Amino acid sequence: MEKICCSNGSKCISQIWRIARTTRSSKTSRGGLGNFSTCSVAHFFWVITIPVMWSAAANSMMRKACVAGGMIAHELAQNIRFVNEAEAATHEVIRADGFQAKKGAKFAVLDCGGGTADMTFLELVNLSPVRIREISRPIGAPAGATRIDRNFTHVLETIFGRRFEKIKQTPAFAELMLTFEDAKISFQEGDSGGKVFRFSQVVEDYNARNPKSEYSMSEFASDVQRAMQNNPRFAQIGVRERSLTIPMAMFREWFDSIILEIIELLNEAFENSNTRQVSTVYLVGGFSQSEYVFSKIKAALSLKGIQLIRPEKPDVAIVMGAVRAQLAEAMSVRCAQFNYGIITNTNYDEKKHEKSKSRLVDGKEKVEIYDLFVPQGSEIPNNFETPKKNYFPLREAQTEVSFKLAIIDCESLPNVVYADDHRIKIHSEVTVPVNTRLPMNERSINCQLRFRGVPELVLTNDEGYSLHDLNGLVVKTGGW
Repeated sequence: MEKICCSNGSKCISQIWRIARTTRSSKTSRGGLGNFSTCSVAHFFWVITIPVMWSAAANSMMRKACVAGGMIAHELAQNIRFVNEAEAATHEVIRADGFQAKKGAKFAVLDCGGGTADMTFLELVNLSPVRIREISRPIGAPAGATRIDRNFTHVLETIFGRRFEKIKQTPAFAELMLTFEDAKISFQEGDSGGKVFRFSQVVEDYNARNPKSEYSMSEFASDVQRAMQNNPRFAQIGVRERSLTIPMAMFREWFDSIILEIIELLNEAFENSNTRQVSTVYLVGGFSQSEYVFSKIKAALSLKGIQLIRPEKPDVAIVMGAVRAQLAEAMSVRCAQFNYGIITNTNYDEKKHEKSKSRLVDGKEKVEIYDLFVPQGSEIPNNFETPKKNYFPLREAQTEVSFKLAIIDCESLPNVVYADDHRIKIHSEVTVPVNTRLPMNERSINCQLRFRGVPELVLTNDEGYSLHDLNGLVVKTGGW
C-alpha cells in the first residue's frame, strides 16, 4: 500500500515539477532572465502544506514522493519546507485587510479543506513586525468536502453500474464535477427543490469513446429509475430532460454529517484552558467558500461568544500564506504537538529498569528506552535547537549507528518509557557512519533536535562536523 500511495503521489509531484519549470521558464524568458527549463531541483525552494492530523508515516510518504517525483534530490534536502495548512493560512490571514486583532489578542484559524478540518490557536505578540505564537497544539479531523464528492459519485456509480469506470475518464465527467463543485459552494440553508445536473454530454462522450456499447438517454433514465427502486435513499432523485436532480434534503444530509464533525472539533478545541480566551476564529480553505458551511459554523461559535470571520479569498489563503511563511516567518513560538525523543540503549539499572527488558551486549546489560528531548505541549521558539546529547556505538566492530526520531501522543509520560511501548511511532530514521579508527571512548555522536516548523535530527561528531554530509548516509523514512 505504501508503495502504491508513494507512486501515485510521485506522479502528481512530477507534474507539479514539470509545470513549475515550464511556467518559470516562460515568465523569466520574457523578462530577459534566461531559460529556466534547464534548472535543476536545487534552484527551487518548495513549501509544501500538509494537514495537521497527518501521521508521521503519511508525512514521511510525502517526502519520499517528493524525491521520487524529482522535486528534491534526497530526503534530507534543505530546499523544501513542510508547513501545516492552518499555520500557512495564518500568515495570509494576519496580513489581510479584515484582520482586526490587537497586540495580545488570541485567535484561531480553522481550515476547512477537501480532506480535513484543521485548527491552530494563536496569540498576536507584535504588530510591526508581525509576530505570533501558538498557545495550544493544533488539532484536526478527517472532515472534508471530498466526502460530499464521494457521496455524489456513489449515486452515479449505482446508476451507471459497470459503465461508471469508463464514464469517469470522459472530459464531460470532469466538467460535471466542476459543476458539482459550484453547486456545493452556492448551496444555502433556505434552498428548495433540488440541484440539477445535465448528463447528455457525459453520455455523448461515453459513446464516442465506446462506439461498440451504445448508451442512450432512455437507458440512462431507466437506470436512474432502477437505482431509485433498489435503494430507498435514492427515492427522491429525479430524472427529466437528460438531467439528474439531487433533492435538497439529500444535499443537506451530505453536508450536515461533515459539519457535525467540524462542530465536534470546535467543542473539543475550546475545552482547553489555553484556548478559552480566543475571541475570533478565521475561516479559510476551499470548503469554507460554502455559504451553508459558513452559516452553520458561525451559528455554533456564536453560542460560545466567538466571532467567525471569513477572509475575502479563503480558498487561496493557504497557498498565499505558504509563500509568506517562507518569505517572512511570523511564527515566533510553537507548541510541541507530540513528545519528541529518540530510541537508544542505556546501561541496565536494577533500581530503575525492569529486569525483563534487559539484554546482554558484548557482556554488558543494556536496556532499549525512549530518550525524551521535548515534552508534548512545550513552547518551541522558531529555529529552536535542543541541547546536544552524546551517544556511542554499542559494539567495538560497529561501523554505523542508526538514530530513530520517535513521537508519542500523550500528555504525561512515566520516568522510563521502553522502546517496545505501543504508543511510540517512528518519525524518521537516519543511519550515520562510525569512525572506527578512533578509540571506543572517542566515537561519540552528538545528537540534537532542531525545529524549523518541523523537527529535524542534527548529528555531528566531536569536532562539530555534520555527519549528514558524509558518505554512507541512509535515510529510511522522512524528516519530519
